[in-house]
Amino acid sequence: MTEGTNGRTCGSCTACCKTHAVRSLDKPEYTWCAHCAIGVGCKRYDTRPSDCKEFLCAWLTGEGTEHDRPDRNKVVIGVDELPEIGDTVTVHELLPGAFERSALAQSWMRKGIGLRMPVWIRRLQARDKLLLPPTTQLSAELKRELLDRNVAVHRYHFIP
Repeated sequence: MTEGTNGRTCGSCTACCKTHAVRSLDKPEYTWCAHCAIGVGCKRYDTRPSDCKEFLCAWLTGEGTEHDRPDRNKVVIGVDELPEIGDTVTVHELLPGAFERSALAQSWMRKGIGLRMPVWIRRLQARDKLLLPPTTQLSAELKRELLDRNVAVHRYHFIP
């Protein structure tokens, strides 16, 4: 069981086993991992890929209350290393509209913007939003991929 700060562990939460892609397993986002016992944990925990070992959701790092655990709050929040973009605050919905209902997700969005980080809000029944600082450059290839995925890209600016 992955252990975060403040003695928190995943417990029966397996939300990231659905939301996150695992390259080494060819597991796409938003599909259950074949090694996940849903609501129990990873069947190959001791030999799980580094993608899985390295990810800590915001709740595991000590953010929020017991209600904010991803399987209860219906959002998985964390910082993911995205190709070409770098460290990005990500919010993955597990239920439609969960982003709007989650005070922790809203807080992390503001925190990411305050730190001038990209923020990607992954929606289930609405258009994804990628919020970028004005200095983040995107290649033509990534712009096409985001367009193909129907991701709304917005630049945010700071008032001095």
